[in-house]
Amino acid sequence: MTFLLTFTFVFGVLRLLTLTKLFDLRVVGIFDAILPLDGDDKIYPFLHWLQTIIFYFSLCFQAWYWIFQS
Repeated sequence: MTFLLTFTFVFGVLRLLTLTKLFDLRVVGIFDAILPLDGDDKIYPFLHWLQTIIFYFSLCFQAWYWIFQS
């Protein structure tokens, strides 16, 4: 549970915070961090969709954890 909480915080909440003007550097998605692909690659649209799903999951998981933590 701790790993999932840490993972979702880094790629969810911190990514959301880096979109503000407080940070000069933006956190990219998990697949952009591991495999920096160009937009011309054929697998890029699928990976972009998948990292968007992971991003929304991480925001929902963080909200669920902090509201219903035991």
